[in-house]
Amino acid sequence: MLHLIHRFPSQALEARPIGQSVRMLGRSLKSFGCDRATMSSPSPSLRVRRKQLAALHPLDGALELMFFALKGLTREADEVMAARGLSRAHHRALFIIARADAIHVGELAAMLGVSTQALHRTLNELQRAGLVTAERDPTRHRYKVLRLTAEGRSLEAAASDCERNVVKAAFDAAPEAAAPWALIMEKVSECA
Repeated sequence: MLHLIHRFPSQALEARPIGQSVRMLGRSLKSFGCDRATMSSPSPSLRVRRKQLAALHPLDGALELMFFALKGLTREADEVMAARGLSRAHHRALFIIARADAIHVGELAAMLGVSTQALHRTLNELQRAGLVTAERDPTRHRYKVLRLTAEGRSLEAAASDCERNVVKAAFDAAPEAAAPWALIMEKVSECA
């Protein structure tokens, strides 16, 4: 069984089964005022219905946490994007364009790990929605430079704020876990 080491206030440092650690983190989040009553409530059809799953491998608990954590991280951001008829793929593109100075289409495709052909539809939809501009690079005419419009910056900020709030609540509940979490996420992201 996979164990996580947690230290919660008034408790000694100890290894706990991963399910028990998750329940303790949930109780800790509630103690910080971060429970379903204080968070926005999604429609019942959008909330993940967790069920006790059988572990087929010792690392299945970690995989399960990653799966549900991703859903927890992106749920509200997905709803912000869906209200505009857009998806997580659009948010990813907006996120990177917002943080890259004059990124080219090929560079964006490489960062997303998709072909330029696969990115074409997403970018066209973002341009038609008035969220992204694509202009010829004045020094390299074969390249298009992507930038967010004011409306694109606003939408990207709204969706990313949802995700930042989830991460902040988790870090506030367990600040000592921030550095190990970042190390683990860095290692996992190396496989992307």
